[in-house]
Amino acid sequence: MKSLRTAVSVLALACVATTLSACSGSSSGASGGGGTLVVADGNSQLDTLVPGNTALAFSQLGVLFAPIVAFKPDGGLDYVQASSITGSDGAKQWTIKFRPGWTFHNGEPVTAQSYADGWNLTAYGPNAYVAAGELSNIAGYDAVHPAKGEPTAKTLSGLKVVDQETLQVTLTKPDSQFPFELSQGNGAFYPMPKAGLNDLAAFKTNPIGDGPYQMSAPAKLNQEVRLKRFAGYKGPNPGQIENITFRMYTSPGTAYTDTQAGNVDIALAPQDKFQQIKNDFGDRVAHLAGPSIEYLGFPLWDKRYQDVRVRGAISLAIDRATINKQIFGGQYEPADSLFSSSMLGGSTRSCQYCAYDPAKAKQLLAEAGGWSGGPMTLTYPGGAGYDQAMQSIANQIRQNLGIEVTAKPTVGFSDFATDVKEKKVPGPFRGKWGSSYPSPADTLHKLFLPGGDYNYSVGGYSSPKVTDLITQGDAAPAATDGVRTYQDAERAIAADFPVVPLFYEKFPVVYSQRVTDVHARPAQIDTAVEAVKLK
Repeated sequence: MKSLRTAVSVLALACVATTLSACSGSSSGASGGGGTLVVADGNSQLDTLVPGNTALAFSQLGVLFAPIVAFKPDGGLDYVQASSITGSDGAKQWTIKFRPGWTFHNGEPVTAQSYADGWNLTAYGPNAYVAAGELSNIAGYDAVHPAKGEPTAKTLSGLKVVDQETLQVTLTKPDSQFPFELSQGNGAFYPMPKAGLNDLAAFKTNPIGDGPYQMSAPAKLNQEVRLKRFAGYKGPNPGQIENITFRMYTSPGTAYTDTQAGNVDIALAPQDKFQQIKNDFGDRVAHLAGPSIEYLGFPLWDKRYQDVRVRGAISLAIDRATINKQIFGGQYEPADSLFSSSMLGGSTRSCQYCAYDPAKAKQLLAEAGGWSGGPMTLTYPGGAGYDQAMQSIANQIRQNLGIEVTAKPTVGFSDFATDVKEKKVPGPFRGKWGSSYPSPADTLHKLFLPGGDYNYSVGGYSSPKVTDLITQGDAAPAATDGVRTYQDAERAIAADFPVVPLFYEKFPVVYSQRVTDVHARPAQIDTAVEAVKLK
């Protein structure tokens, strides 16, 4: 979601910001026991397992590497490889203390230098690593990754290895959420062993991590990745079964039916299967609540949509509860703000236009002078199973506002993103954002700041008041203080109402009869399976 490689899907795909764990009452699933867990993975474009350069291997990286921090069920930080993270200088400088005694799978010690090496490798411009942008707020990034021209440095000046267990990080601007960002599973913040630096070609298919599982054989990219339990793992959840196989699928529907047949143990259910999950799997489903928002964006450059009352009327005309029940099988949650309920400080109920109220919708549109803009076209990416929901939204706007509305898909994600970015969409368009970590900061920075990576996906909206509040949140003395200020920014955005919040996603994960008691807890970007036991 954060790289150029996945920019084409940023409006239509969300990162599953959860961790999956499962357990069984069977003693055969005891720690270190035999058996192989098979996980369906939709990463059919997987072409490298080098951290920082693989935007589509979150699941594998999440068990090959351990995070610096993770999230507790209450949203608090759980220190994993770090023993402490301390901020100073107005949230511009952070000192990370790492736990001693950790080793990579090859026995090499994990040190502060390992982290500096990994971050520098990712940030260096000529490497063109997809997660490099996650490090852009570290001092010296412009020198190693200039927008134009050649780098003038090879390492980030903002990284200082104080001693074997201490890394000092200096940022270019305050960031109260920095500790939360270190939980990301996209590879930008992972350490790199010297063996990996010395042979990156081999590392591409046979990475050496420090997590609960290690490679059991070189990966067959775009086919499968096989892992085995790492006995020397120092962190929590040391691995409950001996082997895990991640099997790549180009079709989520095929992965779903393979799970039904018992050929796969865990799979993410595609949207077009939501209605039949109960019949197909009964209680064998877990819901992963991601910090994501599905919304309807507007071409704010089009004067037909520049009156907030028009945008509000469209929102009031949409019956989210009925769409959720009839199309999503009740798997989603109707949105009442821009921040999902699974996010820190989320679900503020700031959306004044999110209730279904056709009478008020008509009144609001009339106050705006009515609709005289001709037919309205809702645009969405084709081929991803969004047809039913978008057609329903179009029908409800037509019935409740009397506007001639059609929902039209593009050929695919790439065409859709290009049309939105180049202002070629003729009317409202489907949007989706999934944050890399459950803090409002990521959503605000990427979508609602001028120059944000995906500001185009909210019609180019910006506000000096919102920008000021985001800046204040960034400079807050504590992460929780920052979250409260970000909520104020979200309320200011809600008053302007540049987008229509629609749904918070709760991704249903189905599992085979070999696995029982699957639970979801807030954590990393990946769907981790290190806590799974088999019957």
